[in-house]
Amino acid sequence: MNKVKIFLADLTHTGMGIATENIPLGIGLIASYAKKIHGSSIEIKLFKYPEKLLNALKSEQPDILACTSYSWNSNLSEWACKKSKKLYPDILTVQGGPHFPSDDPKEQINFLCRRPNTDIFVKLEGEIAFSEIIKRFFVSGRPGVLSEAIPGCVFLTKNHPISKLVTGSDISRIQDLDEIPSPYLNGILDGFFDGELSPVLQTVRGCPFTCDFCNSGVSYYNKIRRFSDQTVFAELDYIAKKIKTMEEEIGKCSGILTIADDNFGMYPRDKDVAQFISEKNIFFGWPRFVVMFTGKNRVERVTDAISSLKNLMTQSMAMQSLNQKTLEAIGRGNMKIVQYTQQSKDSFKKGIQPNCELIIPLPHETLESYFEGIRKIINIGNMRVITYTLQMNYGTPYRKKEFIEEHGYEKKYRLIPKDSGEYDGEYVFETEMVPSATKYMSFNDYLEIRCFTLYMEIFYNQLFDEFIQFVLSMGFSGYDYMEVIKNKFQKHASKNLNDLRESFLRDTASEMMDTEEALFEFYSKPENYKKLIEGQIGCNVTFKHKAMATGNHLDDLTNFVNFCVKTLILKSKQKGNPDYEIMLKCIKEYVRCKMEGFLSSEVSKNRYVYKGEFDVKRWLENKTNEPIGKFKYPTTTVFGYSKSSKKFRDKLFDLYGESMVGKITILSRCHNIQKILRSPFA
Repeated sequence: MNKVKIFLADLTHTGMGIATENIPLGIGLIASYAKKIHGSSIEIKLFKYPEKLLNALKSEQPDILACTSYSWNSNLSEWACKKSKKLYPDILTVQGGPHFPSDDPKEQINFLCRRPNTDIFVKLEGEIAFSEIIKRFFVSGRPGVLSEAIPGCVFLTKNHPISKLVTGSDISRIQDLDEIPSPYLNGILDGFFDGELSPVLQTVRGCPFTCDFCNSGVSYYNKIRRFSDQTVFAELDYIAKKIKTMEEEIGKCSGILTIADDNFGMYPRDKDVAQFISEKNIFFGWPRFVVMFTGKNRVERVTDAISSLKNLMTQSMAMQSLNQKTLEAIGRGNMKIVQYTQQSKDSFKKGIQPNCELIIPLPHETLESYFEGIRKIINIGNMRVITYTLQMNYGTPYRKKEFIEEHGYEKKYRLIPKDSGEYDGEYVFETEMVPSATKYMSFNDYLEIRCFTLYMEIFYNQLFDEFIQFVLSMGFSGYDYMEVIKNKFQKHASKNLNDLRESFLRDTASEMMDTEEALFEFYSKPENYKKLIEGQIGCNVTFKHKAMATGNHLDDLTNFVNFCVKTLILKSKQKGNPDYEIMLKCIKEYVRCKMEGFLSSEVSKNRYVYKGEFDVKRWLENKTNEPIGKFKYPTTTVFGYSKSSKKFRDKLFDLYGESMVGKITILSRCHNIQKILRSPFA
């Protein structure tokens, strides 16, 4: 028999730039395992970009096309299967991944009926199941593969009046992950080192937690499986050398390393891995930034593990909610605020500013409980606070009818930002199901929270730290600061800023539609698709308006923050201090020097000079919460970019550009925004 020719694809949308910038490690692992089992009897090619896959399909016929199925590429994968069926009707098409109703046969049938061009779906861990599909193909080709149930797979029969679901037995997880040859070390992934994509490292599989909203929370993945030390360190060394060579040859790389573990830092080896990554940064200049999900438990160990990466990462603390009833309902009842408080303090002492992540609207979360939680989080201090809208993903209880009815979820659909494109004359969009309200939280409550998240992103998360420090030194809390911003915005912010607020609320409401079909119909209109690609609609609403605010209305922002802080001063003993207005004027000027035009590449060439009666730089460096009044002496401070920071900025703008889509991408990718702001030199 001739070799079985296989195309494996982990596709990313490219309509607004590369949406998913990761090297496709998942299909690399599947390809490596398949080659180990079947050897030279198979020929495998891997694909990331839909355009390259389509060209390959037009030039040669594979026997099997297998595509990943995530929320961000499931429809694109179905498009690829449809294209392959049109060219080669007898091709065997496979999808696999977490974007699938894992335990509901009726929903599985509905899901597969909506993907008529996909013959088989591989659920859960894919290496063994896909190798079984190949084995069957050898025996009797495509008809034989579909003649009986396949372990780890589901498919629909096509020869019945009503589609019948055929479900194979569950496949046990691979115990020793080193049974999978490394796709980095054997060169399978070499072709994806193209300067655009970022390497992905996986050291373990599995998650011990049972969070209802997460695909990793299912019992199948509760036990942790590990790749060996030898494999992990060898891969890191290989990747670093490969990146250095690539950057020398083509002059660019993303500079990012993504760690795909669900809870990095919780396990003893993670400290050694983090230290090794830090050494690679020193020796090779890579990675420049590390993306990861840090552990939700073993606080001291997590902080200790990532301390060597303090300049390369932002720590994520997935609180999700501070309402105890909510935490119990979502399977997080064992997580206590005292853990996060201690973790935040320990991280800050080691030079790491964590991200606190919340999700709305979760069961039992009300408008009041959300803001009470926000008050507690902000007053812990030292954390960037981010609130996400809940994604009601396949494979989680949140997608089930019973769960939706129990909690009164009003489900809507919206586009996933950047995950759209036009391919071979067809529009393809990815959508997500999201709630706009629950029986605990109205839609107006939801909009109020979303508006507050915009205020947080602009006024609290890193950009106006100097004003926050001033407020704290006056004896007020961080929440006092945000509360006055929230309460005074509509009446006292400029018309420009209030117009921006109204635009944000309109976009937030209009991005949600009742059905996926309504979304497809709206965005398939050429005039609307053009607006989508330009970033006018269908993008990340928060970062779009943050870019607009900071790029176009910096004076309005600084004036409003100045007003809000004055409002607090009038409630303090400092209201009689004749210097406080001068203090605020100095802080305002200092902030302008660091922020002016920071979303423009041209600004890298410019220096700004602060001149004031107070030494703001020394006051901030003091870090003792002393009042700025103790630092009153005329000072000149030059703001600019160091050689390394300018290089970092230039690479970001080279990768993403300065369009609205580019600016949104920069703000969402650059979690440590200080890296793209000017720094004071003297």
